[in-house]
Amino acid sequence: MPERKPRAVPESREGTPTASHGDLRHRYAVAILNDEYSPEEITERAFYGGSVFTAVDRILAVRDEEMAALRQRAEQAEADRFRLQRDVDSAVATQEEWRRLWQRADAERSAEAVRAEQAEAAVARVRSRHRAVKRAGETICDACSPKAGDGPRRYVVEPWPCDTIRDLDYPATPEADHG
Repeated sequence: MPERKPRAVPESREGTPTASHGDLRHRYAVAILNDEYSPEEITERAFYGGSVFTAVDRILAVRDEEMAALRQRAEQAEADRFRLQRDVDSAVATQEEWRRLWQRADAERSAEAVRAEQAEAAVARVRSRHRAVKRAGETICDACSPKAGDGPRRYVVEPWPCDTIRDLDYPATPEADHG
């Protein structure tokens, strides 16, 4: 028997293999019988013998199931990709929102820290003026007990701690101020 060259699988006009079920059946039959029979015998055996087409139909059924499963996996992968992209976009937006919140909080903390430092400096200045001193055996406030003259009682005596220091040490509560 002379050696036969394998014949090309029929293609569509665009150069890609055709995909219709009948055309696939014929192409698979040609592929199965290609090396054993002439083109006329292939057509006769495939069409009239039926066994080749039965085998090809079984192959196509498996192929169709596999293609359906692959399509389903591809659709699921695409849905997962969209979901993940949405989650990533949400995470990026959340991250940006947190960054803005932290920046605002840092700015507010910085402003509060400056105000606190200024308040502490003011309190330190007040405390440095309203310090306790001993005069004639009494502890008095240096700022609140000014000199009144040159005699033995030359100071107007304000006992220590003065009202200013008591207010700094024991701040009043809002209820005490209004009650």
